[in-house]
Amino acid sequence: MSWWPWLLVSVNSGSMRPSLNTGDLAVIDKRAKVGKGKVILFRKRRRFVLHRLIDQQGDMLVTKGDANSSADLFRVKKSDVIGVLLVRIPKLGYLSLVGKFRQTAWYVWFGILIAMIGLWLFYEEKN
Repeated sequence: MSWWPWLLVSVNSGSMRPSLNTGDLAVIDKRAKVGKGKVILFRKRRRFVLHRLIDQQGDMLVTKGDANSSADLFRVKKSDVIGVLLVRIPKLGYLSLVGKFRQTAWYVWFGILIAMIGLWLFYEEKN
């Protein structure tokens, strides 16, 4: 769904601890502006990587995992950036890591989550 502004990604490594933990669900905003200090999702070879943008050198970006002691050895092209971390939902990503759900199934889970939050806020406001 290319028109959908968000992407749901399961975190499957500890390179971004303590900001992101293995098993967290990362909601990525594909429209957000990339900026220094933000956590970005980018494509590197055939993998997706969530790391923090620490510097920009022309059209190339320097990234680093929060748990890593030094910057990534590779540079990222701006065109390889998919989006910026919007929010982290702890532990919810384990459903994908364990159950091997397809990406589209996450939109259903996300919709259910948003509906539940909406209902909760509605009933909290009434009381």
